[in-house]
Amino acid sequence: MRALAMLLAALAVARGAIDPATVAVVGSSRDPASAALARDYARSRGVPEANVVLLDAPPGAASLAWPEFASRLLNPLRGELVGRGLLAGRMGAAPDARGRLPFVAEGPQRLRWIVLCRGVPWLIRRDPGPDGKAPGPSPSSEAASVDSELALVALDDGEVAGPKPNPWFGKDPLAADGGGVVRTARLDGPTDAGVRRALAGARLAEARGLRGRAYVDLGGPYRDGDTWLGRVADLARELGFPTDTERTRAPLGRDARFDAPALYFGWYEAAPRGKLAEPDARLAPGAVAFHLHSFSAVALRDAASGWTGSLVEKGAALTFGNAAEPYLGLTVRPDLALAGLAQGLTAGEAAWAATPATSWMGVIVGDPFYRPFAKPLHEQLDPAAAPPDAWTPYPYLRAAEREQLDPEIREALLITGLQRAPSLAGLLAFARHRHAAGKPFAWPNRALPRLDAEDGGLLLEAAVFLKGAGKPAESAELAGRLRERFRQDPARLAALEAALGR
Repeated sequence: MRALAMLLAALAVARGAIDPATVAVVGSSRDPASAALARDYARSRGVPEANVVLLDAPPGAASLAWPEFASRLLNPLRGELVGRGLLAGRMGAAPDARGRLPFVAEGPQRLRWIVLCRGVPWLIRRDPGPDGKAPGPSPSSEAASVDSELALVALDDGEVAGPKPNPWFGKDPLAADGGGVVRTARLDGPTDAGVRRALAGARLAEARGLRGRAYVDLGGPYRDGDTWLGRVADLARELGFPTDTERTRAPLGRDARFDAPALYFGWYEAAPRGKLAEPDARLAPGAVAFHLHSFSAVALRDAASGWTGSLVEKGAALTFGNAAEPYLGLTVRPDLALAGLAQGLTAGEAAWAATPATSWMGVIVGDPFYRPFAKPLHEQLDPAAAPPDAWTPYPYLRAAEREQLDPEIREALLITGLQRAPSLAGLLAFARHRHAAGKPFAWPNRALPRLDAEDGGLLLEAAVFLKGAGKPAESAELAGRLRERFRQDPARLAALEAALGR
C-alpha cells in the first residue's frame, strides 16, 4: 500500500472550502429551465444573486463553432463579469480572427469558479479544413470543451493550439497558485429532473454521509488506465467500502451485484452495457461515478448514447467526461480525484487537482461545493443521527470491513446494522462472517423487508453463498424469487441456473 500512501500524501490534508462570493453561475436566458436551475443552485449554495449570469446561449445546442462561442458565450460573459466586479480587466472593440474581443487582465481577480448550467453548450467545434470537412483528432486539435476553454476567461487570449498545462494538477488546491485559471464545473445531463435529483443526492450525502458500496470495472485497453483504476479499488477498500472488482474485458454483467453503488469507476465501453444499461440500475445518493472513454460526454444530454449523461440520470452527484478525443494521458485521473475527495476536498477541488490540461476536452459534471466525505463514518453510526432508511445498513457494513478489526467488534457492528435496518446486504455480510468463523447462523428470509426489491445480483450472490454454506432450502427460496423475476427472459434464467450449478 506504499504507492497509495504516497498518492494520498500528495494532496491536501485540510478540508476544502469554496467562497460563494467568488463563484459565477451561468445559465441560458433562452431556456427557462436553465435560468431557474442557475438561480436555484446559487441560492442553495449562498452564491450572491448578482453572480448569476444568463447568456444568449442557443437552447438545446450541444456545440458551437469558434465564432459562435466568442459571440454567444466568451465575450458577453467577460463583459458581465467585468461589469459585476468579478473580473478585473479591459475589453477591446475589434475582434480577432476567431471573434474574440481583446481582453487585458488587470490585477488580482475575484472570480475563482464558474458553474455552467444545463442549457449552455459544452463543445467548441473544430474549424473545417480546406475541403470543408473537419479534420481528424490530433495533439494540436483546435476543438475544446466550453468548460475547459472558459477556465481561461481571466487570462489574455492566446493561440488555439491544443492543450495547456493545468496549474492545479497534482497540487494541493488550498496552497497552489492557479496562475489565473478559473476552475469550472457543470450541472448538466439528459433531463432537468435528473440534474436536480443528482444535486439533491449530493446534499443528502453531505448531510448524512456517502453510503453504499464500491464497484470498479478493470480490463481496458491500456495499462495506465488499469493501474489508475486498480488504485481506485485499493483506496475504496482503505476507506472501508465493500468493493467488487470486475477484471475481464467485459463490462459489469447484468447479473453482477450492484446494490447501493456509492462509487463506480470503470472503462472502456462506448455506451452503457450490461448492468449499467439496465433500466432499474440506480446509484446511491451522492454517488461518485466515472466511466473512462474518449467520447463519454459527446452526447451529454442522451442517457443511452454516452456515459456521462447516463450516469447523471442514474444519480451521479459527481462524474467526468470528454467532449472530444482527449488522449489517455490528458484525461482526468480517477485515482487522484478519489484521493482528493477522501482527503476532504470539495468535488471541484478534487476534480481540478486530477485534471492534467485546460483548453482541452474535459468536463466536470456536478456541484463543485459537494464534499462526499464531510460526514465522518463514526458520526454515521450514531442512531440519533437520522431515522433508518434503505441506506442505513451501509455505514455498518463499511465499518465492519476495516482490516485488523476484532472479530467480536465486527460481529457487533453487523448485528447493530441489522437491528437498525434489516436488509439482505446486512444479513449476507453477517452470515458470511459467522460461516468463516465456523459458527452457525440463521437465515430468516421471510422476515426481511424490501427483499423483493433488492438488486438481482445481490439476490443471486446470496443464493450461491447459501447453497455452498449448506442451506439449500434458503438458497432455493432466493433462487425462486429470481426465477419469478426473470420468467420472461430465458437468457437470464439460463445464467441463473448456471450460477447455481444446475
